[in-house]
Amino acid sequence: MVGSGIKKLAKENNLKVSSGVAYGNLHGYASTFSEGSGYKRLVIATSFPDPEAERQLKAILDEKNIEREFRIQSISFNVKSVDIMFRDAVGTMKRMLAFIEWFYPLLKQAGASKCKICAECGQPIDKGTWKLINGVAYPLHKDCAIQVRSAFIEEHEAQRAEEKGSYLTGFVGALIGAALGSIVWAVVYYFGYIASLAGLVIGLLAEKGYGILKGKKGAIKVLILIVCVIAGVLFGTLAADWYILYEMLGNGELPGLTTSDLIPFLMEMFESDEALLISTLKDIGLGLLFAALGVFALIKKAAKEAGPTKVKDLKD
Repeated sequence: MVGSGIKKLAKENNLKVSSGVAYGNLHGYASTFSEGSGYKRLVIATSFPDPEAERQLKAILDEKNIEREFRIQSISFNVKSVDIMFRDAVGTMKRMLAFIEWFYPLLKQAGASKCKICAECGQPIDKGTWKLINGVAYPLHKDCAIQVRSAFIEEHEAQRAEEKGSYLTGFVGALIGAALGSIVWAVVYYFGYIASLAGLVIGLLAEKGYGILKGKKGAIKVLILIVCVIAGVLFGTLAADWYILYEMLGNGELPGLTTSDLIPFLMEMFESDEALLISTLKDIGLGLLFAALGVFALIKKAAKEAGPTKVKDLKD
């Protein structure tokens, strides 16, 4: 995703905007801009043929207070890229532009590979293509792009073959985790609140339980997490209603009933009192909505794990 500030930067520098990023040749380097909640990101697809020059560049960065001057939260040097995260606030675009003007000449001084160099093979590109890999745009030879895509598929298949877990054990773990999370949900609901944070707790514990019992990664994991989150919300809601009846029982307000009668009594209440049933269903529906908002990132992460790294075509 890119906002108006990055779009303006892209327009002024003949960069393209597509698939939620702005990318292209900026001052001779393959650059990708994106942003999200609380951050802006710049990734430069480059490598350093001379390790000593790379070390000296890092030393220059260490000597400068880049957080104070440019609002940089982190900067990481990877094999094929430099990844810079900016803290987003009023005026961050101005700081980002200042950093670009300061940093890009240092890249040239360090001999960093430029935009006309294939990110895969390191050879000059005559007629190449742009590919988006994990949110970063890379210039590649067309043949190299095909090889990269095939390599990701082979790597994913090899990882799946080595997995020793199962969906069944993962489901049991996720169900246990969701049950624990539902206790938090029940407490929150008992006090008259419905919060996405409680839904997130259910999702976090469900995923944790799935991992502890070595659940298998794949598309079914997403379905299991969804089912367990729904079960957690339902159980938490009904548990809170049960506890209200339990308190009433303790206060002598339900004569003739015992603790074992509470669940059947609650079901009878739903059958006989349509208004109560509708109110409870509305609360469950709202709870599922908030839970979905809370666990969206977890579900998205699990979905990504289900398949190989995607190589997306961009406009050349």
